[in-house]
Amino acid sequence: PLEGPNSIALSNKSGNIFFTDSGPFGENVQVNNKGSVFIIDMQQQSIRPLALRCLQSPSGLAFSHDEKVLFVS
Repeated sequence: PLEGPNSIALSNKSGNIFFTDSGPFGENVQVNNKGSVFIIDMQQQSIRPLALRCLQSPSGLAFSHDEKVLFVS
């Protein structure tokens, strides 16, 4: 189950969708790193984590110009 989806980015090359799941609000995020990044793979019609419950409040996504790197803030 998702904790609190926040940001979204669409890959122009693959058509895949990436999104952050920031985790519950109001907790001490420095102690409870529950944020995640997921990919919705349009070809496989699946959702899978790229980083699962290990990030501190991920809230932004951006691709490098060639889309080889996904930046998470």
